[in-house]
Amino acid sequence: MKKSIFSAALLFAFVFAGLPKTMQAQKYQGQVVIGANCAFSLVGLVMNTAFNVADRGIVGLSTSVTPGLSGTVDVGVTDRFSLGVSHFYQSANAHWSTYTDNNGITHTGDFHYRITRQNTALRALFHFGDNDDIDPYFGIRLGYSYWSSSSNIADVDQTFDLSKFKPHLWPQALFGVRYFFIPNLGVNAEIAAGPPYYLSVGLNARFGGTK
Repeated sequence: MKKSIFSAALLFAFVFAGLPKTMQAQKYQGQVVIGANCAFSLVGLVMNTAFNVADRGIVGLSTSVTPGLSGTVDVGVTDRFSLGVSHFYQSANAHWSTYTDNNGITHTGDFHYRITRQNTALRALFHFGDNDDIDPYFGIRLGYSYWSSSSNIADVDQTFDLSKFKPHLWPQALFGVRYFFIPNLGVNAEIAAGPPYYLSVGLNARFGGTK
């Protein structure tokens, strides 16, 4: 999966690197674009699966996930290429009323598990297009995910298989489009393959750069 993500992104990079020089990119050299985004992921599905597949006699399971919050800063290195950093935050909750522990004892009550995920990443974007108001791009994002959790069950990590909620280094391939409705302010949307999200929408502000 990781190899296919990198291969696809590199293929796009070589293709667009060879485009005619007359095609202008929206991302001018030296330009800085700051983004604030709302992102959607599969954390809720993963949490549901982790608790449902456990042979623990769980009753009354419910889960909820907040949309992810993501901030980005991209700096134009050339007219076609930018480097940036991004940070992602999301939390998820699980509640249930009955489960069986490792000793075979059944417990009844109000049990909960809360987990938060953060991901800090570097990203490289290739920009293409010839419209001053529209900036389509694709790229690679390499991020490190780290988790924190809390529960009213002391041995929750031993009772349930929560191994998926461990620190990982994740690659991500992404494609996005920014639309600037005034010179310095716009909106954007991204689709992605790989964690921490598969869809992101938000606002962008751009500063500087030379045309």
